Amino acid sequence: MEIERTSGGAVHSPNDGETDESVTSRLLHCVAALRGVTVVDLPPLGRTVDPEALDALFPPSGDGACSLSLWFAETRVTVDENGDVWANLPEEEG
Repeated sequence: MEIERTSGGAVHSPNDGETDESVTSRLLHCVAALRGVTVVDLPPLGRTVDPEALDALFPPSGDGACSLSLWFAETRVTVDENGDVWANLPEEEG
């Protein structure tokens, strides 16, 4: 799984469309990387969004039909129509 830190401080996990890595897994790893913690230190994702529904909306093939933004673990997370995941700190922390 590729995770990149942008010059603005955000974390990005591109969907290459060639792996079976779920959007849920990449979202968790992006937030953990941004927050400097491990995935197990994060709150359960299911308290914010249904992980199965999220994976259904954004298949590994990158054939998503929408984009989605949400707050998880005090982090703004965006998944675009290609399945790329972006994680950003709130303005006051960035």
